[in-house]
Amino acid sequence: MEAVMVEKGVALDRITATVDAARLRNRISLTDVARTSLWKERLKEHGVVEVTDRSDPYAYIVSAEGMAELVGRLEELEDEIERYETARMVRERDHKGKVWLSGGELADSAMRLIDERMGR
Repeated sequence: MEAVMVEKGVALDRITATVDAARLRNRISLTDVARTSLWKERLKEHGVVEVTDRSDPYAYIVSAEGMAELVGRLEELEDEIERYETARMVRERDHKGKVWLSGGELADSAMRLIDERMGR
């Protein structure tokens, strides 16, 4: 599968369009997927097609570009969650009165802890 690189704003617009298309019930029956190429036209236009089986949602066909953008957006959201979680941990630790070490102090503290655990 070929990855598609797009600018952030463009990807967001495309994802929004994909979600809107899914909400609009851009549907085609499972039988019509096998019989016609209408789904290909709809996929080019909307980036996603809902496949139905007896009027019930069965699957979604997502274009390669749409999938790449969706995965990219999910990765952005994961990064954002990680940033919030890190900030929360720092705030929580600050409230407990813990002192954060860095640089040489952190290295020295780590070496002392290792020495203590090794019985040196």
